Amino acid sequence: MSQNQAMEARTPAIVNLDPEAVGQILINLGAAAALAGHEEPYSTVSDYCRVNEASSDELRFVRDMFSRKTAEIANRWYGGRDEAARLAVLSIAEALAP
Repeated sequence: MSQNQAMEARTPAIVNLDPEAVGQILINLGAAAALAGHEEPYSTVSDYCRVNEASSDELRFVRDMFSRKTAEIANRWYGGRDEAARLAVLSIAEALAP
């Protein structure tokens, strides 16, 4: 395995997602939940978000956020708990920076 392949293998899936597409899915999810009369968006995801081979990774991510345990999400999307924690600390530091 080349050094580039090793680096790609460690790249968390989360960095390949389009944040704008994730945001649009969430915006639409809230509207769909209201239209369906669901008390919680979780119900809308469970009832209407069908993931298949043609689904975008962004839709898979949103579905996973509402249907998987935190450890599964960390492993699948962030490259493990330690990497998820590192990214969280970086995000907080960036948000608090002047």
